[in-house]
Amino acid sequence: MFWRNLLYLLDVVIYFVQQISVVVILGWIIYTTGKTLLKKFLSINPK
Repeated sequence: MFWRNLLYLLDVVIYFVQQISVVVILGWIIYTTGKTLLKKFLSINPK
């Protein structure tokens, strides 16, 4: 019984870690591409 609960908890933790890592990776990609696009945009029409 205890082991089953522990395994279930482990499954939940792994699931959450996977979700968080996917979000972090996506956020990082969006951030880096946005930064480069912003640099290009600013270099095209400087104020």
